[in-house]
Amino acid sequence: DSLASNHDLDLWNEARALRDLPAGHDLPPAALLRLLTVCGATALGRGDIGVMAPGRRARLALLPQDFSQALGTTP
Repeated sequence: DSLASNHDLDLWNEARALRDLPAGHDLPPAALLRLLTVCGATALGRGDIGVMAPGRRARLALLPQDFSQALGTTP
């Protein structure tokens, strides 16, 4: 997002900052991942990115083996 929401531009810190908001406490890891990918692309008007699907542009990132643990959440 920006330096307004956390001290660096690290994606995982963005997810943690979102999770730490009052509305984010009950978000499951899958919902956080969707917010970081599909919803972010939609907000930018980029329907060509954000999901892995035929006809979409490939922009991949490696997720930690245990995404929940990386975010400090429980599944």
